[in-house]
Amino acid sequence: MVTQPQKHDSLEALFAELIRHKYAQFGILLPKSGSLLELKAAINEQKEDWKNWKKPCPADREEEDPAEENTEAVAENLITLLTERFGELAPHWQKRIRGARLITLKRYFNRATMAPDLRSIFFD
Repeated sequence: MVTQPQKHDSLEALFAELIRHKYAQFGILLPKSGSLLELKAAINEQKEDWKNWKKPCPADREEEDPAEENTEAVAENLITLLTERFGELAPHWQKRIRGARLITLKRYFNRATMAPDLRSIFFD
């Protein structure tokens, strides 16, 4: 028979693991050991970093200058970068990248440097 404190401890550990996994999807690493209170403290410490990562990059506020960069070349470079990081890209990702404006491609490039997975680059 399992006593109540043991059930509580295992549920707390499971819940903490689920929280760590979800935050890891956004590139935020939390300590593997500790109680939920310690986990909450770690989340609060990293909250500012996470907010800064979610803010639009400075390129989002700049005016687009078509003469400055070749959008097609930037799109191909982004596809190359993402292929190196995450493996072969599905056709729908390639289509989305090739159809994006230059300012959007710059935002994707900035996100690609920290993104834990491919989907997190394209959230809007």
